Amino acid sequence: MTLVDPADTRRFLTLAAGGAGLILFAAVLHELIERAAPQRDLERATQQALPIVFAWLGLLLAGFAGAAWARRRRPDAGWRPRPVPTDRISRPGRAAGLAFFILGTVVLLDPARVIAALAGEAAEPAIREAFAYDADFLRVRGPVLLTLLVASLVVEAVLVVKGRWFPLLHHVTLGLGLVMCAVLTWVIGAGPVFTAVQTDQTAKEIVGLIVLGSLIDLAVRARKHHVRRAVHH
Repeated sequence: MTLVDPADTRRFLTLAAGGAGLILFAAVLHELIERAAPQRDLERATQQALPIVFAWLGLLLAGFAGAAWARRRRPDAGWRPRPVPTDRISRPGRAAGLAFFILGTVVLLDPARVIAALAGEAAEPAIREAFAYDADFLRVRGPVLLTLLVASLVVEAVLVVKGRWFPLLHHVTLGLGLVMCAVLTWVIGAGPVFTAVQTDQTAKEIVGLIVLGSLIDLAVRARKHHVRRAVHH
């Protein structure tokens, strides 16, 4: 009995390996966020993630088996090619996104000042205490992260000006995105970002979600670029 059609084998293996890797990486991120350095046990985190990995593989196998069964039930349904990804972008949408990211970067330089300006002078002392950056973070990790953020904004501005993807820009974006994910993981694991424990915990959880979402986005963009190159050649 065929569970996965031969035509789906490559896609199945890609999703299986990619999903399993992402789940294990998420478990490591969770351990980095939840526990201080002396108490971390990354091996335990990966072992706890294994049942989720097996559940993912089981769901994936069931989904592909269901798709293969439906295909055999309707053999007369003609194959329809998927639309070829285009290298063009929406300049207005991309420009709006760039403006949003520039504003976000400016806010990250001093979040306490921005939040205090919105909340009022009475709340300023408490807000400054809650959103004060850790001195060790400002010494090394902060400047490195800020440099990568500015580089990402420059690359995004080039994309808006050009109005389309081209190979060099794609490779630069992919490489920069991978470096950014690695640096954000380092920022999470190397120590506190904010002096306030609750603020630091919340910020790291948000960054962890950003890293996982970015990895998925990079994989999708790499796939689209591969398809465009295959079609054009």
